[in-house]
Amino acid sequence: MKISRRFTQIKRRRFLQIEKICENLREICVHLREIRIIFLLLSLSSSLFASNWQISLKNRQYLYHNTCLYLTETTGGLQGKKLHINIRMHEQGSPFFTFQKNMNWQIGLQPVSVSFFRFSKGNYEVLIDIYCPETGETSSLQYDYDCVPIENGVHGSDIFLDYAPIRSLGEKIPILSEILAENKQNLYFYQEINAPKNILTARAILYQEKKSQGNTKATTYTSLRQVNQVISMQNGMGYFTGNFDVGNLLPGKYLIEILIYADAALLSEKSTRFEISQEETFLRPENIDKSIEDLRLICNVQVIEKLKKLPNSIEKKQALLHVFAQHYPNDSLLQAQSYFAKIQLAHQRFSSEISFWESPIVQTFLHYGAPNDVEHIAVHGSNFQRWEYKKWNLLFVFEQKGEKWLLVR
Repeated sequence: MKISRRFTQIKRRRFLQIEKICENLREICVHLREIRIIFLLLSLSSSLFASNWQISLKNRQYLYHNTCLYLTETTGGLQGKKLHINIRMHEQGSPFFTFQKNMNWQIGLQPVSVSFFRFSKGNYEVLIDIYCPETGETSSLQYDYDCVPIENGVHGSDIFLDYAPIRSLGEKIPILSEILAENKQNLYFYQEINAPKNILTARAILYQEKKSQGNTKATTYTSLRQVNQVISMQNGMGYFTGNFDVGNLLPGKYLIEILIYADAALLSEKSTRFEISQEETFLRPENIDKSIEDLRLICNVQVIEKLKKLPNSIEKKQALLHVFAQHYPNDSLLQAQSYFAKIQLAHQRFSSEISFWESPIVQTFLHYGAPNDVEHIAVHGSNFQRWEYKKWNLLFVFEQKGEKWLLVR
């Protein structure tokens, strides 16, 4: 009898020990789950910080320099903060030089001319490290730059475009968007010219891009308008400015070409493309406020609130497009279309999800897109989703808790 009671006590103690171990394991799993969620959100935050910056190098003649570096922080979140900028450049794989600069970032959304450089002809790999001491965040950018020196004694800068008359270039930058808003009537251009000549003639031609009827891959251009000027050079420098009426142009792709002549001889030519597109759903006046709210992935709350306070839907639409133009100068509309399509799909799929923007399953979907494989698993009354991304060899497991999905792996 005593042996039986003793055996029962031992079994009970072992059961309590096992139960305690299980409880500890459950707590460890909860902590691991929280750590994974925090790690995911931190990684998303880090990648978004990197996407907030844009670098561009432009051909601009300034004294003995021929290149200007522009740097943009596209959210305005670092306005007024100090930055440490380290620039490393390589020419054809060999180290070229390192340039360091500490600056007080006061401009916010506007591009900042960081410095001028003198380059010889060649291809340069530009690496920039940006460190914000106040936030402790670091971002790295990479840019490939082809430097074309002055040819035939004449140098024409990149074509600078804007929607307002360009009086003086100063710290301005070419509009980064190649998508022309439909409410704009005039597109102004500006090109700086350096040449050892007294008199030059300049011609700007606006072309419309068209597809050939017989061959869908062939592209032809139809000349629509021209602007011609005689330029009097002063101290070897002149400016070619003008504008095109684009208010009645149909949606499509266009090209502006600028030709510089001396005594009927072509000295230099530059061209740039832009596009006029039809109004997208997310840009319509009735949807613009919702679209601004949905910029949460690429803009901070302060910028969103600032955009929402703009006086009318036209200015809000311009500001929204400018956000994407800062991030994606070559395909801003395409990126905006993809972005809002993904946001809309996420709202449809996770309409019941509480705290939509903070939800781990929503964050994963917005960051990586739709998974290749989704597996629904039920274990002991709990529901799980297993997401697999084959492209990156990633696996996520979410557990349903009420109306929320928590990341567990």
